Amino acid sequence: DIALGRDTSVFQCAVVKAILCGKSVYLLTEALEYRKFIKTANRNFYDMLTGYEKKIADYGVHIVSAEKLKNEAKIDQLSINDFSEAFDCTEKVITGAIAENLCKRNREKVILKKGAIVTPLAKDAFTNAKIQFNFV
Repeated sequence: DIALGRDTSVFQCAVVKAILCGKSVYLLTEALEYRKFIKTANRNFYDMLTGYEKKIADYGVHIVSAEKLKNEAKIDQLSINDFSEAFDCTEKVITGAIAENLCKRNREKVILKKGAIVTPLAKDAFTNAKIQFNFV
């Protein structure tokens, strides 16, 4: 859907808007579900999905593995624990449910990936739990 410019879900809307605003967008290869079916999928259908992947790459979306993203991330003045916490949340859109899940970890702060969108409900969840959130 993103390759076609459709923004029918919150995730797609965030990615399309980021592309339109000229922001860097990183997509984890692990999120590309169709790749799991390389051995069983109809070849033409699989090739079409590969074409869409190439199209979004042409739009400037960086398709990387989680490990590569971790290695390339700038740690600045964060501890290793903060760094690993940041990558526990791979979501680009932090919803209220995701924030509540993060709040259950009983930490004073949560590190989110730079560029993640935090919904108003998520902000409320962090505020109610007295948890500070920062972006890396």
